Amino acid sequence: MSSDYPPRATRLLIFEPPRQRQRWGDNLILPHANWGDLFLDLYYVAAAYNLSHLLLDSPSNEGVLYLLGLFGPILVDWFTATFFDARFSWGADPWHGFLELARICFLATAVVHIRTVDVMSQPSKYPDMFGFSLGVLCLTICNIYDSLEVIFKVVGEKAAKYSERGNVFAHCVMGVFYLASTCIAGVAYFGIQNEEYNEAGREGGRRKLVPLVSNACSRFLAGAEDSEASETSSTNVPIILCVVGWMSSVLLKTLQLSFWKADEEHKKYNVPLNIEFCIHRFGELTMLLLGE
Repeated sequence: MSSDYPPRATRLLIFEPPRQRQRWGDNLILPHANWGDLFLDLYYVAAAYNLSHLLLDSPSNEGVLYLLGLFGPILVDWFTATFFDARFSWGADPWHGFLELARICFLATAVVHIRTVDVMSQPSKYPDMFGFSLGVLCLTICNIYDSLEVIFKVVGEKAAKYSERGNVFAHCVMGVFYLASTCIAGVAYFGIQNEEYNEAGREGGRRKLVPLVSNACSRFLAGAEDSEASETSSTNVPIILCVVGWMSSVLLKTLQLSFWKADEEHKKYNVPLNIEFCIHRFGELTMLLLGE
C-alpha cells in the first residue's frame, strides 16, 4: 500500500546553492509568505520610531543630515534584500538559516544605536555612532557574500552571475565608506590618551593595560562617559561618510541601468524580478511604517 507522505530524507544538507526564481517569459508565481521577512520589517518600525525622536529633538538641517545618514543605509539594505529575494531563492539549510539570523542581529545592532543628534555627533563620548556604523558595515558584508555566492554557486542562467558582478562592486564601494565611518567613530571612542600609555609603561605595562582595556569595554557596554577621557567635541564626519556610502551605491546602480539599450540585450546581463513579490514586500513595509 503506497503512502502519501514524502520520502524520508537520507542525509542532512548543510548548504544548498541559491536558485534563480524564474526566467524571462515564465509565468510569475508568488512565493509563499515568509514570516522572516515580516519579522525583519519590524526592525524598520523601531528605526522609524527612533528617527522620529531624532527629528523632534533636532528639527534643523543637521537633523535632516542625520536622518539621511541613519535611515538611508538600512533602507538601501532593505531594497537590496528585497530585490535579491525577488530573483533568487535559498534552500532551507542550516547555513543560510544562520546567515539570516546574523543579518537580523546586524540590523538590530544598527537600529538600537539610532539616537539623537547630540549623542550621534559625539563619537568620543558615546558608542552609538560606532555601533551603528559597525552594524551597517556588517550588513554590507552580508550582501557582498550573497552576491559572491550567486556568482560561484547559483543554479540558473549565466546572466545571474553577470548581474551580481556589478552589485559586488557597488557594495564594496559602499562598504569602504562604512568602514571609514566605523574606524573614525571607533578610534574616537576607544582611543586612549598617549599619556596613559606612557604611564602604563612606567608602572609595569601589563598591570596598567588590563584596567585600560576593561574600562574601554565597560564604556561601550554601558554607554557612560569615561572620567579620564579628554573633553569631547562634536563631529559630523562619520554620518557624512554614511550618507556618501549609500548614495554612491544608488548612483552606481543608476549608471548601470542607464547603459541598457531599448532592445532585449539586457536579458543577457540580468535576470527578471518577481514583480508580485516586490509589490507585496513594498506594501508590507509601507503599512508598517504608516502605522508607526
